[in-house]
Amino acid sequence: GWIDALGDGNDFDMGHSYEIFYQNVLAVEFKLNRNQWIKLGFGLDWRNYKLDKNYRFYKTDEGSDIGHYLDGQSPISSRYKVFSILVPFSFKQRLYQKLTLDLGVVMNINTRASIKTKYMKDGSKMEEFSRGVNQNRITCDFMGTLLWNGCGWYVKYSPCNVIKGGFGPQINPLSTGFILFY
Repeated sequence: GWIDALGDGNDFDMGHSYEIFYQNVLAVEFKLNRNQWIKLGFGLDWRNYKLDKNYRFYKTDEGSDIGHYLDGQSPISSRYKVFSILVPFSFKQRLYQKLTLDLGVVMNINTRASIKTKYMKDGSKMEEFSRGVNQNRITCDFMGTLLWNGCGWYVKYSPCNVIKGGFGPQINPLSTGFILFY
């Protein structure tokens, strides 16, 4: 899916920021009746927040921040990446034959995060890479999915900030995209 980061600055490029997840590596589904289910799962998520060409992520002593490229640097790309273990809990309602609506909460255990910024300086391609950029260890998303025969469209929003307060810009992810084989 495509991801936008609502919050400080809002300089994110949704067209180039993306999320890839496998939400139900393992899942247990409980049938409530003929048209309703509850599902608990385990999965993996990879979010890649990219800034537009005028801004870059950089590591500070306290964490990370967003700013302009330095003099003499020609922008290529800058991104903040987060890898998470997912624990989704959802309620599924059949609307019509193979059409279902799935609403739920996804707990993200954010295991690692990094910053990578690329630019040209004096005719050479340069790269800055940093780990340990103070991501929140646990965040939560609200997710809605409309499915037809196991494939469909999802929308996910997190009221939780990706980066710990005081350690960088406050980012609240909003993502949308296609779901396959759900």
